[in-house]
Amino acid sequence: MKKFYSSLIILAIMLTGIILFSPPPSKAQSLNVSFGLGTMLGGSFDDLWQSTNDFYRESLQPTKKSKASLEFYLELTFMFNDNFGLAIGGNYLNRNMTGSKGVFRFPEGYSIQGNFSYTPELTSSLWPIYANIIYSFPIQYQARMHVLAGIDYYFGRMRCYYDNLDFDFTERFSGWNYYAHLYETKNMKTWGYHFGLGVELELSENTAFVFEGIYRVAKFNDYSTKIQEDAGLPFLGDQPGGETQEGQKIFLYGQKYGGEEEWGDVIYSVNSLDLNTLSLRGGIKIRF
Repeated sequence: MKKFYSSLIILAIMLTGIILFSPPPSKAQSLNVSFGLGTMLGGSFDDLWQSTNDFYRESLQPTKKSKASLEFYLELTFMFNDNFGLAIGGNYLNRNMTGSKGVFRFPEGYSIQGNFSYTPELTSSLWPIYANIIYSFPIQYQARMHVLAGIDYYFGRMRCYYDNLDFDFTERFSGWNYYAHLYETKNMKTWGYHFGLGVELELSENTAFVFEGIYRVAKFNDYSTKIQEDAGLPFLGDQPGGETQEGQKIFLYGQKYGGEEEWGDVIYSVNSLDLNTLSLRGGIKIRF
């Protein structure tokens, strides 16, 4: 609830500034529908590799990155007059991410030498619904600019894929096996807020092209994971593993079920997903 109240306070401050410094509005009313595509340019996530004991020498390689996302939006706007309006809408955001590469080496002097490594590939799908206040004003013939600020409520899902498992050992051996599970999030929800600028170019009496730059502020850090249904859980060796480690922020769990007891298990987790970033989008607005 703290995030929700903070978002309302920020929205109220922005709205007060718009009202205080805006000219008197005229009295035309309209209903608009907008739709289009966009991209979210940044954002980050906090991931972690760990093992359940100190047997391995662990290292991370700087492979972590967030890739540009695809955005689709649909928005309904009621303009109270030529200047002020209220918009409600929804987005679909999809983004791929590459996690930190975790490398696990056998100790020096051990009978087996070498390492194994994972580079997690993650994907996030987000469905924010939002409401914002718009202040619009003309800048030249057939063109207008608008300022907007609002709050969001996000529903989301993250998944992890691990096709890139690499082994590099000095000799073949049996009895050491790991069972890797494929996870997805559940209960992934959060509040956020946004603000931005937009330009409208009139195409006809009732249609316009809209381009907007919106800065989003939101963070997912309260969620858990579960095994994906029909994930086709692969394993190394001749028998499946046991535990799954559900209910935490774990996206990959390598469970030892053969070999030496001291080898332990390997866990990959994503502790938070950060959406503090700029979004660019363009679309068509239809006036009724």
